[in-house]
Amino acid sequence: MYIENINSPKDLIEIGHTSTSIALATGLQKGRDILGGKENVIAVIGDGSLSGGEAFEGLDTAAELGTNIIIVVNDNEMSIAENHGGLYRNLKRLRESGGQAECNYFRALGFDYLYVERGNDVGSLVEAFRKVKDIDHPVVVHIHTEKGHGYAPAVADKERWHWSMPFHLEDGSPLNRSSTASNSRVSGQAGPHSVWRSPPRRKDVAAQGLRREAHPPRRDLPGECRRGCGGHHQGRGPHRITGQCRSHRVRSRLERDRRERPRPAVA
Repeated sequence: MYIENINSPKDLIEIGHTSTSIALATGLQKGRDILGGKENVIAVIGDGSLSGGEAFEGLDTAAELGTNIIIVVNDNEMSIAENHGGLYRNLKRLRESGGQAECNYFRALGFDYLYVERGNDVGSLVEAFRKVKDIDHPVVVHIHTEKGHGYAPAVADKERWHWSMPFHLEDGSPLNRSSTASNSRVSGQAGPHSVWRSPPRRKDVAAQGLRREAHPPRRDLPGECRRGCGGHHQGRGPHRITGQCRSHRVRSRLERDRRERPRPAVA
């Protein structure tokens, strides 16, 4: 759920999508410092969002301000789908070394750093947060978690269970049977006893539409544009589509397409 004041009176602004939490927290960090406050400023960000440009700008600013800010990086080794990008090699190295790797992205930016291997364990989290509470400088708490932890179907199919409509805990089937019929029609299954399938994902619908509009062998689709934010691609062969692009990825791909003289498509 995105920040929106209709959801909570504590949501002071409206914003969509990923990679924004650290930037928002730096505003609170600076405001607190101006007012002479002592509150802890905390931002939570997932590894999938961490490679977005705004996340980097937020880290850069937070480190420069140099005062209390606690950035919790929830590293479950996933975005909506698998992660891609150079940053994730360093996160992997940190996980494998228990946070002791000499090459540390966060320390290089000027942060203190604390690694928590058992990120799904409440006791381990409480212990870590007690260590950093009221700290007087920027710190990253890097927690290693499992996506879907505690629910076997979500662990087995992490991308499918990134989100879901209300469902029966026993088997994962939807609570609203009318949505079952609707989804059955979409999936080509008919009849009251048809097997329920999840609704088509937006990235898949976009991919299908662009493929219909494309005219092979011209390279009309966005191509290999795996988004920095833990991105993933759709399609086969040279025609691939990103689920969620960031400005760098879009600009890079459009410039490449301009030189190759196809028709770039951005969704």
